[in-house]
Amino acid sequence: MLRILLLERKGSHATALQKLFKAISQPARIVAASTLAQARQSLDQESVEVILSDLRLADGMGTELITMAGEPLAVPVVILLTAPDALMTVEVMRAGAMDVVVKGEETLRELPLTVTRALRGWHHITRRRAAEKALEQNEIKYRSLFESMRSAVAVYQPVEDGRDFLLVDFNKAAERLNRIGKESVLGRRVTEVFPGVREFGLLDVLRRVHQTGRAERYPLTTYKDHHLEYWVENHVYRLPGGEVVAVHDDLTNGKIAERILNDKATQFQSVLDNAPVIIYIKDMQGKFRFVNRLFEAQAQRSREEILGKSGAESLPDALARQQELQEARMIASQETVESEHSWTLNDDMHTTLLLTFPLQDSDGQMQGICGIAKDISERKRIEAQISQLNATLEERVRERTAQLNHSLESLRRTQRQLVESEKMASLGNLVAGVAHEINTPLGVSYTAASYLQDLLREHMNATHGTAPLETVCDQRLTAINNAVEILMKNLNRAAHLVQSFKQVAVDRCVTQRRRIHLRSFITEVLSSLRPKLDESAHRLCFACPEETEATVYPGAIAQIITNLVSNSLLHAFELKPHGTIWITVIPTDRQIHIKYRDNGRGMTAEQVHQIFEPFFTTRRGQGGAGLGMHIVYNLVTQTLGGDIFCHSAPDRGIDFSILFPT
Repeated sequence: MLRILLLERKGSHATALQKLFKAISQPARIVAASTLAQARQSLDQESVEVILSDLRLADGMGTELITMAGEPLAVPVVILLTAPDALMTVEVMRAGAMDVVVKGEETLRELPLTVTRALRGWHHITRRRAAEKALEQNEIKYRSLFESMRSAVAVYQPVEDGRDFLLVDFNKAAERLNRIGKESVLGRRVTEVFPGVREFGLLDVLRRVHQTGRAERYPLTTYKDHHLEYWVENHVYRLPGGEVVAVHDDLTNGKIAERILNDKATQFQSVLDNAPVIIYIKDMQGKFRFVNRLFEAQAQRSREEILGKSGAESLPDALARQQELQEARMIASQETVESEHSWTLNDDMHTTLLLTFPLQDSDGQMQGICGIAKDISERKRIEAQISQLNATLEERVRERTAQLNHSLESLRRTQRQLVESEKMASLGNLVAGVAHEINTPLGVSYTAASYLQDLLREHMNATHGTAPLETVCDQRLTAINNAVEILMKNLNRAAHLVQSFKQVAVDRCVTQRRRIHLRSFITEVLSSLRPKLDESAHRLCFACPEETEATVYPGAIAQIITNLVSNSLLHAFELKPHGTIWITVIPTDRQIHIKYRDNGRGMTAEQVHQIFEPFFTTRRGQGGAGLGMHIVYNLVTQTLGGDIFCHSAPDRGIDFSILFPT
């Protein structure tokens, strides 16, 4: 059933039109609409085969149906006019209408015929458009194929009865090959565009193909003119229209690569020939494919006599067997194999270090064998001499080591003896000082005792005299009492000194930890050093919290304090008559910090750096052994398990910080 969309602004001829189609025995379904919006809605709901529309509608022009959504409508449109209008008819036809009908009784009766004619014309147009589109697509495909070809293609039109040819087409590959744009060559003669075409030989080929119609292959040839040079392989054939096509396969890169490869092969051969090692390459059948000059010298044969032959055919038997065994191991493992081979040549024993490895292609498949060998005969002889030398050298080294160890042990014993001597010297100084200090109270005590003895004698004699007894007794008893007080005071002082000396001496000799009252202990140590201080005008200031206690090695503390004070008196105040020493004890939760400082002459940075080294002294040749501060360092770091730091500068005194755990 024929489906028709009838679009009229006023009234409707749908019923009349349906009757007309029925009268000609052609059933039709008429879809009526009065606006463009209704028409579009109807077209969205169902398809029709033809549209009859008034030109002017309430919401637009009927010609707007010819294109919908920017695309031509796929059905014919017949526009209905209310009155003849030639100019409007032309505009409507230009817009794409299939026909224009002026409304009237006669034209309405002929509408079925008009519709049939419009459908027939539409089918013709549709087929033509399809053919044109197919032709256009084929042209696009041909052009795309033509332009995308890797081969350069030129199409020629023969002129002057085939004596010359005009370029009528030229693809992109041809542009690249000839370094020229298509627009600059189309329509020009081949002899004009390519001056070297005659020498190239292509012009004769073009002429023959044009005359005979038989395709020809022109083999790889070099084209060259004043600005071009390339290598191409050519195929020429004739089209049915008479045009001659030349297809050029550009092999320039291949030829250049071949030339480069040949150059590299020559360079490779030269490098390997001048290499200081023997090099060879075999195929998988064990035949030599390459050998360098050293290989020729080893085999005593020329390269031509070796290539294409096996090792058994070109090498000494012993060397060939060893080489083939190593190659078999390498092939089995597919890994590099290295070993030494010994063989005789001209009655001389040779040793060769041979390295064999597989030659693989890009897929990892083994394609051959490469061997690199180096004659190590001279090295072997040198190694034997070195081994013999090493055998005797090791014995000499052992003897010398034993001597050095003996000397080192002697040095260590000497160092220990010096350290002990330093300690004993320190203790001796302490004894001398205490002896001097005790001498005074003992002398006073002796004098008092002598005086007391004299008084007793006088008293005994006086009792027999004439003087009143009571008066004499009072005077004598008063003097005796004073002498006894002096005697007791000095004896107590001597006892105290002896007790302090005894405790300090014992602490220095006993190497056991014990808990001490730090303020009292250091005070006793300083008391033992009082004689040294009293001999000078120097002052010592000591500060320590009363309750400070610590579990330490007392002897180490005493030795450290003694050595530091002695060091200041001996070195720091050598040129300073009035010096001061400060000793401050700062206890914390887990450690004791002893700060020792003097205002002596100080030290340089280099001397500070060396101060704890054994045998370092600034009084070399003046009695200084250089072990005092070394002993202090060892006592702090090893015995007390702490740290000691020294800071000083010339004329700025010295500052020691001693920290050790409690």
